[in-house]
Formats: sequence, C-alpha cells, structure tokens
Amino acid sequence: MSLFRKLMLSITAVGTLGVVAVAADHADSGKEAAKPYPFDTCIVSGEAFGGEMGEPHVLVHDGREVKLCCKGCVKQFTKKADSYAAILDEGIKAKAAGTTPVNPAAKVEAGKDAHDDGHKGHDHGKADDHQGHDHGK
Repeated sequence: MSLFRKLMLSITAVGTLGVVAVAADHADSGKEAAKPYPFDTCIVSGEAFGGEMGEPHVLVHDGREVKLCCKGCVKQFTKKADSYAAILDEGIKAKAAGTTPVNPAAKVEAGKDAHDDGHKGHDHGKADDHQGHDHGK
C-alpha cells in the first residue's frame, strides 16, 4: 500500500470517528435527565429501602425517577401511576425548596392496603415472612 493511500485511509478513519462522536454527543444532549426520586421510602408502601427488602426497583415514569421496594409495589404503582405522579411532583418541589419531602405512604397506615394487595397479604415487619420470598435481589 502506498504512503499516499495509507495517509488518506487514516484521515478518513479519523474523520469518521469524529463525526460519530459529535453525533453521539448531540443525541445525548436531547435527552433530559430524570428528576431524582425525592423520598427515602417506597411511594406505594412507605417501606424503607435496603435491609431484608434489598435494593429498590428503580424505573422512570414521565421523566421522574421512581423507587419501589418490591415487584408487588411496581404492579401497584403501574395501576395508579398518575396518582403517584402527583405525589412525586410534590416531593420533588419540596426537595427543590430545600425542605425534607414527606412521603404520604410513610405517614399513614392506608398505604399498607395497596402494598398488601401487591404481596398477597404478607407483612414486611415479620422476618419469617421473607424466607423463600424473592424481593428482586
């Protein structure tokens, strides 16, 4: 291969890589990052993340990050996503204002109803209930 041909091939390769890099950067700039989840607990059940529940199930709904304690709560969230979206928006506003957002599900026992539906009635407060039960770990 002649020197001229090698030089042209190298210039073409570098030019192609540059175009690909610029195109990839441009594509990423069009994506807006999801608004971070504002609570320390599951929006459906009010349960804290971690411990025997394991890491939260994370998803994005309409540009908002959502963290749920288990697959049952994912199902419950999906059924009433618009209702939970309003709660998320309030939490996001509170966090942006510099206050600690309060998850309504963590304050009231009513949040347990939806949680229990998703878990067929088992209670996360009892360690024996988790034996042999997969929480998505």
